[in-house]
Amino acid sequence: MPLMLVQAADTRLCQQLSAHYLSGQEQRCLSTLRHSARISDYVTSRLASKLLLFRRLQHDRVAATDLELYGPPSCPPKLYLCKRDLSKLYVSVSHSRGLVLVGITEQSAFGLDIEHVSGHDWPAIFAYMRWPMPTPTHQVSMEGLCCCVWTIYEAGFKLFGGLVAQSDFRLLSITFPADQPLMNRGIFSFKGAFADLRFAGEGIVEDAWTIAVAMQPLS
Repeated sequence: MPLMLVQAADTRLCQQLSAHYLSGQEQRCLSTLRHSARISDYVTSRLASKLLLFRRLQHDRVAATDLELYGPPSCPPKLYLCKRDLSKLYVSVSHSRGLVLVGITEQSAFGLDIEHVSGHDWPAIFAYMRWPMPTPTHQVSMEGLCCCVWTIYEAGFKLFGGLVAQSDFRLLSITFPADQPLMNRGIFSFKGAFADLRFAGEGIVEDAWTIAVAMQPLS
């Protein structure tokens, strides 16, 4: 699955780029945003998705404005080429403090999420969500482990297109390789569920952030 992780561009640069590379529909969506960080995240994610699409389509005659990524609030965005829904391609987008993550695949629906580890009151968040605190591990700090769980939850929620209840989330398992030597750096696998809808996936944990990619429901 091709993923692209980039730093969000400066707001002024984004405004310049949007006039050249965003479609009319994308610019209309952009015009509803007021916060500078949201503007940077939005434009950068659209530019990243267009780069991934150019690579996949291998079509040098397609204009950037012919490629579009948009959708209604609280729903995963869809990809369009010349106003035609690219229904055989799946996309997911995530932002966190200037980091923008985009993925596109033909294989199956998926959801992805990136989140910074620090700056959160994880015990308060877990209490509010009514989640049990995760079991400590020697491979990942408690702060990093909580962030992993949060990205799993967000990735799973995006996988199902926001059609599941947030309160129904359950973490079934999270596994770190036994030979993973470095604290807060490595990969992990997981299983989760929203009520009776199950999903699985993999993730990356780093000192500053974590990523989770949730795949289609398990058979």
